[in-house]
Amino acid sequence: MSAARVGLVAACDDPQLFAFGLWAGQRRLLADFEAALAAGDWLSIWCIGRRSGKSTLAALVALHSCLLRPDLDALAGAAGGSHAVIVATNLKQARHVVAVAAEIVQRSPLLASMVDRVALDEIKFRNGTVLAAFPASSRGGRGRAIRCLILDEAAHLADSDSGSPLEAEAIYQAMLPSVSQFAGRAPVIVSSTPAGDSNWFGQLVRAGLADELEHGRAFQASSAEMNPTLDRAFLEAEERRDPDGFRGEYLAELVGSGGAFLDAELVESCVASRGELEPNACDAWVAGYDPSFTKDPSAVVLVGRDRTVPDRLVVGCVRSWPPPKARKTVREARRVLEDRVLGEVADVCERYHVKAVCTDNFMPGTVNAALRRRGLWVESMTLTTQSKAEMFSGVRARLAAGSLELYDEPLLVSELKRLRSTFRGGSRQVETPRLQGTHCDTAIALGLAVAYLDRHGPPSTAMPLLVRDQDPDRVFASVRRGRTSAEDLRDYQF
Repeated sequence: MSAARVGLVAACDDPQLFAFGLWAGQRRLLADFEAALAAGDWLSIWCIGRRSGKSTLAALVALHSCLLRPDLDALAGAAGGSHAVIVATNLKQARHVVAVAAEIVQRSPLLASMVDRVALDEIKFRNGTVLAAFPASSRGGRGRAIRCLILDEAAHLADSDSGSPLEAEAIYQAMLPSVSQFAGRAPVIVSSTPAGDSNWFGQLVRAGLADELEHGRAFQASSAEMNPTLDRAFLEAEERRDPDGFRGEYLAELVGSGGAFLDAELVESCVASRGELEPNACDAWVAGYDPSFTKDPSAVVLVGRDRTVPDRLVVGCVRSWPPPKARKTVREARRVLEDRVLGEVADVCERYHVKAVCTDNFMPGTVNAALRRRGLWVESMTLTTQSKAEMFSGVRARLAAGSLELYDEPLLVSELKRLRSTFRGGSRQVETPRLQGTHCDTAIALGLAVAYLDRHGPPSTAMPLLVRDQDPDRVFASVRRGRTSAEDLRDYQF
């Protein structure tokens, strides 16, 4: 079968070809893409929100390039073989695009006969073209004639060999010479949901929107513009949960680095006109504890559940202990400091009948053992880049929903406002800047307590927590090894 030149949008509309019903936003994108390619702009930058159908659009462009572009066939060379290449964040995702393309072409009345063989990584066509999934590697496209190149989720690409997110541009540059033989007629698409403005994809988008991209154009659209089936209530919930993330992932905005993670007005709106609460004001107190005994303060924040609205959390007490003035202290002096601070933390917890303490995983042998000897259940949380972002996102979601009440405690309020949102390596991070001797320690302690309660619910529904009649270290070690259950602990005095 000799394919005639048919436009991409026309092929989607034709029941004999792709027979694919485009949404209005998808139709507009593909029409703009075709117009740009006809004008000589072979590079298209697609900055579009999540759930916009990026994989399907990539499959349609790749199929069109393989089957309905006789002008590219004439430039393929004597051997005639050439590839439409999909590079994604991993080989599994690239294979997904191949699978989507296979489904479209195999149900086409006119094009199904063009399929020679379908495999996991590629579709071979009888005209000598191949639609292939490639791993994210700067070595992947060498030695091949590429008639269509698509980098899917380019803002999140990491080289499969080095693991570096900075390799996205290297992958692009390594594969571009394989496109050159098609004399500016082969489409190159760099598509992604954005992940900040400082990475290579963000720079391409800015250049394209400013009409500063040689032989290229940029297209930007939100998820709702591209996909009208998205539930409005779902989108509103996502925006409340993570406003900055929503702007990037669903509005397709290039959210800049270094902005405040929590809006100052949002924080202030959740501050009640009161001081700290008495121990009997709430049930099921939980303590978040950020320990430090050197250059940063040690901080504890007590959070309880509102008795009238169980899902509402209330900050009842904030305490902070400054670090020693001397930069270096002898071992004996440091041990005295550790014992004093840990003893005072335990005293505060006992006064409020705290059931559980969630700590940063700092000196767990010292911190956890000391608190457990005072009968407290201790759970450590390792604060990685990802876990810290998730922890503070939980705090922000509760503040936005009005389900976390603060009180007029200047240090905690100022530290919450000081949290910064940054984008590095294709992902959003939360920074806790050091200022005037603090490192957002009370904000971290609050995040630990909220994370514990959101993860487990009130302590009364989790493991029984106060163990007084047996050696705490032995009992807690037994629980961790699975040798002691909640039923066994009921025999102890709580």
